[in-house]
Amino acid sequence: NLYGENELIASGAKSAKGWLGIERNAKDYARSLSYFTGRGKLGPFKEASPIINAIFFAPRNAVGQVMSMTELVSANPKIRMQAAKTFAAYVGTIGGLSMMGDWLGLWHVETDMNNSEFGHIRIGPYHYDPWGGTVQYAVFAARLLSGQSESPVTGKSRPITPLETTSRFVQSKGSPGLGL
Repeated sequence: NLYGENELIASGAKSAKGWLGIERNAKDYARSLSYFTGRGKLGPFKEASPIINAIFFAPRNAVGQVMSMTELVSANPKIRMQAAKTFAAYVGTIGGLSMMGDWLGLWHVETDMNNSEFGHIRIGPYHYDPWGGTVQYAVFAARLLSGQSESPVTGKSRPITPLETTSRFVQSKGSPGLGL
């Protein structure tokens, strides 16, 4: 942990050579934490946040979800390790519990990545998204790569263009008020 590493350096028990420093680590951890908790910064668009909030649903959360993936290639090795652990725990826990329930017959989990219901739990007529919306990025990428879209209602696949895929994805990120 960060505190333990800094204590070892301060006591002289560990060399600070190659170490990024307390202040740098604290800033990197704070940035990483803001991304993983859905509090991404809008950067140069901060002043326009009222307009962005009117157009998009939870824009800081969407930015945080995307930017959290960049932590896997952070310049700080401690952040890279923490990001890898966080992603492994997140995917392992939710994916494992979801699939275990499916295998036990407690519910059904959609496994086709081209289906908008991918990773969602279905119990009778009710659908639950245990991923909190993060799986939408995987569906978007799968549709771009495969050029196919599967209907969650009929289960039939159809060809889809990259433009249509992108426009549907952007539309899904729209603010509920925008659709009125």
